[in-house]
Amino acid sequence: MTWKAPPGWRKLRAKVFATKGRQCFWCGRTATTVDHVIPAAAGGGHGLENLVPACGRCNFGRGASFGNRMRGQNPPPATWASSRRW
Repeated sequence: MTWKAPPGWRKLRAKVFATKGRQCFWCGRTATTVDHVIPAAAGGGHGLENLVPACGRCNFGRGASFGNRMRGQNPPPATWASSRRW
């Protein structure tokens, strides 16, 4: 299932960044996307209380799952820079 942005998404996205900053809620890197804490596919709303700034890796890596959606639980190791080893 592909997620479709609701009407007014650009303004809502800008509001999330304006009120919550540009730091990824999950890992602390620079946020470039907005993530749903409770996935939209699982009934999560598009209100500010359910939206957080997120980097692309965290947002797209989580998809529409509930796994690892608790901040501070199972953080990546401090030396973790990339999942690619080449």
